Amino acid sequence: SILTLVAVYLCTKDLYDHRKGLALTAIMAMQPVLIIMTSHSFSENIVVLTYITAVWAILRGFKQQRYLLLGGFLAGLSYLSRSDV
Repeated sequence: SILTLVAVYLCTKDLYDHRKGLALTAIMAMQPVLIIMTSHSFSENIVVLTYITAVWAILRGFKQQRYLLLGGFLAGLSYLSRSDV
């Protein structure tokens, strides 16, 4: 989904830089499996979104402490969405 691509961009941009964030987002947007799977209503779509967003929030939390709580909440939400991941 589009929100997953935004989360991938933000996570990569915080780790590396703006250019690499755009490059990885473009590669991710052209993945055939991602395109096919996001067109269906599977719980994996929510898990991927919340997991990548949790990683972004935890990485951001190393710089600003307020994001750590958000990262923990999103990691828990990801686990509750599909507990066998």
